[in-house]
Amino acid sequence: MLEPAQVDNLVYKTASAVLKPPAGVERVVSQPMADQWGADALRITIVLKPGSFDYLSGEQAVDNLMAINNALQDANDDRFPHIRYTTDEEEALALLDDPES
Repeated sequence: MLEPAQVDNLVYKTASAVLKPPAGVERVVSQPMADQWGADALRITIVLKPGSFDYLSGEQAVDNLMAINNALQDANDDRFPHIRYTTDEEEALALLDDPES
């Protein structure tokens, strides 16, 4: 399994390749979690640049999820990514402190 900083870096690079300008990734924050079945998973919050939500489609979100999942698999990390998007850095950090949100 990758360390959190390695996950953040991999997700940042992958999401930046999928979410092209004018949408953009500002930062990624991740932490390990257990899914509803108790399996290892990842809670990933992608902090988007201001205004990016206007350019983020459902198709891009799905493409991003698939690209991140594939990149994790390629790095021999089998944890499923649970992804959230925000444009607020403080919200991203608060989400990490509240595993139920």
